[in-house]
This record gives sequence, structure tokens and C-alpha cells, in this order.
Amino acid sequence: DEASFNLALADALESHRDHYQVADRADDPDAAIDLNVLALACHARRRGWEILVESPYLPRRLLQAAEPF
Repeated sequence: DEASFNLALADALESHRDHYQVADRADDPDAAIDLNVLALACHARRRGWEILVESPYLPRRLLQAAEPF
């Protein structure tokens, strides 16, 4: 459901942040955005779900480009 998805999305983004804060991982090109999480969030938005999570790892402009069906 939508509420559970938003909770899982927040957890996934926190895990991404925590992973890339270690040592020199912040310089990794994958640190800026988790493309897998972004893709899932875009798919949920296209299904009409509201994405309530705010994060620098989930660019709002990219997410808004995924218009509902």
C-alpha cells in the first residue's frame, strides 16, 4: 500500500546515504542518486501514489516527470 511504500522508500534512501558516507564512497558517481530507488518511486507515482519522502537522493524534478497514467 501507499503508506508502507513511503516508509520503505525512506528506509532505502537512508540506507543509501549511510552506505555512501563511509570512507571515500562519497566520491563515487553512484552516491548522488540511487537509480533503483528512483525508478521504483517513479513507477509508484505513475500508478497514482503520492510520494511523501523528501530527500536530496530523490530529486523532486525527476520524480515529477513521472506523470500518473
